[in-house]
Amino acid sequence: MTFDDNKTANAILIAMLLMAFTAYSLISYCVFDNYPMSMDEYNYWYQAQIFASGKTHLSVEGLPGALKEGYMIWADGKAFTKYGPGFSLILSLGVMVGVPGLVNPFLAALTLLFLFLLVRSFVGTRYGLIVLLLAATSPSFWGYAASYFAHSLSLFLSTLSFYLIRQFELSKSPRLLILLGFTFGYAIVTRAADAFCLIVPCAIYLLILSRRAGSMRQLAYVIVPLALMGMVFASYNYYLSGHFSFFAYDAGSSEAGRFTVNKKKTSGNQYLENAQKFMSVQLGKYFSKYTGYVLPVLAILGLLFFKESRSKWVFFAQFFLLVAIYNFVSNSGWPAYGARYYYAGFSGVMALVGFGLFWLASLPRKRFLSRYLIFTVIISTLGIHLYLSHLRLKEYRARFVHLKNVVVDIERVCPEKSIVVLEPVTKYSPNIQFMPYGELRRNPFYNGSRLYVRTRDQVPNVKKHFPDYQECGFPRESS
Repeated sequence: MTFDDNKTANAILIAMLLMAFTAYSLISYCVFDNYPMSMDEYNYWYQAQIFASGKTHLSVEGLPGALKEGYMIWADGKAFTKYGPGFSLILSLGVMVGVPGLVNPFLAALTLLFLFLLVRSFVGTRYGLIVLLLAATSPSFWGYAASYFAHSLSLFLSTLSFYLIRQFELSKSPRLLILLGFTFGYAIVTRAADAFCLIVPCAIYLLILSRRAGSMRQLAYVIVPLALMGMVFASYNYYLSGHFSFFAYDAGSSEAGRFTVNKKKTSGNQYLENAQKFMSVQLGKYFSKYTGYVLPVLAILGLLFFKESRSKWVFFAQFFLLVAIYNFVSNSGWPAYGARYYYAGFSGVMALVGFGLFWLASLPRKRFLSRYLIFTVIISTLGIHLYLSHLRLKEYRARFVHLKNVVVDIERVCPEKSIVVLEPVTKYSPNIQFMPYGELRRNPFYNGSRLYVRTRDQVPNVKKHFPDYQECGFPRESS
């Protein structure tokens, strides 16, 4: 029985997927405490709770604005998250059955499955399994797989899109294009900027395929479902905010403000400044490091030397656009588990890794040497991944333990029916990153035993609406 035997390969595939899902689930519940640590994660979790209750928003008519949490939108007496509803809708299914912490691990396992199928369709089962293994053990991949970020869904939709395009290229079935259109649409509903970076290169590639086939009409199979999804999303935002948009908030401020251009500088100068300050950090420290350094090199080899398919340029173009578009943001994001702005391009990079490995194995007259090199690359990459994973697990666990201790301290210092003042500039500990006090300023459903505000001058207004609550200033620590 050989490695490429179908039964053997299927058994290995199923075992790897089950192990990955189990590992990510254990990290989610045992390391991350099934807790949405950042305000981004909290917003997805919060909106999922709202959806699970059968609503699209909460009524905040008459409530003091001091209770509004970060990234939540209050408009016309409605409270809802600024983020697209795509991930929160999926997460709400987990909320309804009591296991929201298993949603992202499940999406990650599905991503690995379609990544395997994608790579296998190009270079065979052997390389599909190798790529799956290298992707599954990446600290960046399992970090987001165990979190409450929407990036796991965005990555899954990217991977599924690539797989559907590949299958259409092989079978010419228009039903695949219909599924692709809905996948594109849901990508927009999930993370619009990621979706743009996915759809543009895919659309160009589909246009080329259609022209060669002499059947431009088949593009309608993609456009119609995509347009339907866009109309539904725009109508949803109109219902919430009163204007048709792909954003549920004023695009002239709020989130769009993160894509700012300093009026004292030209946009070109600021773009270059962002590249110098943040792009190198994200590509070097938060992308290359979290992918074991070796994988980006293999991806470049695959892009340059793999000649069997032009799909490689779609994978590259998506990643290139992610880097280019997010360079307009004057920060490096919240890179808790790697370069999250680039995370939607992870599967494309891993497909290129498979191409690079295949090219190394096919080098003429050096078959033994190339196989030895591939073995060395795999072992060294796994070693780097395991070492970094060990460090990251200790670091992440320290964050959540410290977070839990702070929550316990707040409950000890501030009794029930307290208005707790948490100033955002104060940090729990100088040694714990990404954890300002403001991250705990959360008031889900605005009826908790403790209410959290930003500053003391907001307390009197809150007390007018909650006269039984008393002010409690949580002790400050040095930032």
